[in-house]
Amino acid sequence: MRKFGVLACLLASTLVTNVANGQTEPAAPPANWRALVARHMLQKYDLSNIREAGITTPAYVFTTIWQGHGWALCVATMYDDNRYRVYELSFAKDGKVSDMGEVSVRPGGRLGPPGAKASVGRTKIGNFRYCRYATTSPFPEIVRGKR
Repeated sequence: MRKFGVLACLLASTLVTNVANGQTEPAAPPANWRALVARHMLQKYDLSNIREAGITTPAYVFTTIWQGHGWALCVATMYDDNRYRVYELSFAKDGKVSDMGEVSVRPGGRLGPPGAKASVGRTKIGNFRYCRYATTSPFPEIVRGKR
């Protein structure tokens, strides 16, 4: 019961802080958000086997208890062996990109039927919390040979 009380206090303090700071309307995501995401992905992950990539547009969602609401997006990647991976990212208050999680998707998951050559550059993501039902657009900035 005590843990629930602490959690309730944290949630309430986030709400009160946001209201006290006058944050009723969300600030827009950084103007150069695609470049920031590309730089983050290239610095943090080994993308040498990426054949194709897609990115969703940022959506204003509840991200974490510590951040509260913020802008989040997903990057879907396809590797040479037809494995898919979806990265969930968000923008911190200072504009830096934060990792929120990553999920491996088997071919035949939400990104296409088994054996099919699904495109991660134009697909609807259906099972990830920040990008539920969002559609990707091509993200060639992180694909090898296109940098």
